[in-house]
Amino acid sequence: MVSPKKDNGAKRESWYLNRQGNRHGPYDQAQLIQLIREGNILPQDMVWNPSLDYWHAVKDIADLSQELPGAARQGETKTSQGQSTGFKRFLTMFLMVLNPGMLLKAHLQRYSWQWALSVSGIAFMLFFIQTSLDIHRTGEVGEGYVLGMAFKGILYGTVGISFFALLAWWLVRNAWKSQHPADWAVKAFGLGYAPALVYTTCGLLANIFLGWNTSLTFGIPGVLWATRPMMAALKEMTGGKKVVSLLMSVFFGLLLFMGWSWLI
Repeated sequence: MVSPKKDNGAKRESWYLNRQGNRHGPYDQAQLIQLIREGNILPQDMVWNPSLDYWHAVKDIADLSQELPGAARQGETKTSQGQSTGFKRFLTMFLMVLNPGMLLKAHLQRYSWQWALSVSGIAFMLFFIQTSLDIHRTGEVGEGYVLGMAFKGILYGTVGISFFALLAWWLVRNAWKSQHPADWAVKAFGLGYAPALVYTTCGLLANIFLGWNTSLTFGIPGVLWATRPMMAALKEMTGGKKVVSLLMSVFFGLLLFMGWSWLI
């Protein structure tokens, strides 16, 4: 694996992380150790700093391997590690509700694009189900319409969100030379609907058990809440351009609601 070009002025503590071809950093020594202790950097992940001639796995560097969580050092089975990592990923993704910038910078590499799109897919499926249940109560449509809307919601939350993410990535890459790869944009947009997932889940429960019409009171606010993570992702992609990020998030938010209104 090719190492970044050495810089005589670079500090020894400037570390870079490479996971599945995606490069992250620089991190100082304290940041890197903190990420390792939290389990955000895995034993097999490759790291490099200007004092090294080539990339090494974290587990092969003595000073770093001793910071690995005990389970990773002792070689627990892949099944138990996978369960622990999956649970951590599930909890961490809700940082999108409180601090999307932190998740994008420190934790996004832990997620696959499939995981991210499952979040947006389920969120929009629940949103579309609520919409269809509200209409179903009027007697204008039958149960088949509700099932059809659930399927549309899954497609809109996966294929549709992927399209919007890739469109945003293409626009940013051509205008501001974004350094983030396309799959980064897809993951950031998909995980951005973690707040919407919270809202739509609560809304569906209220819809079913309390008989409320919730598409306007829970569904739409949930999708609007996801605008903040979207803006954080666009800000990261554009190199911190706040006004551009705000305008682009409003534009894509309008496109999302136009698509929803057209599909119902």
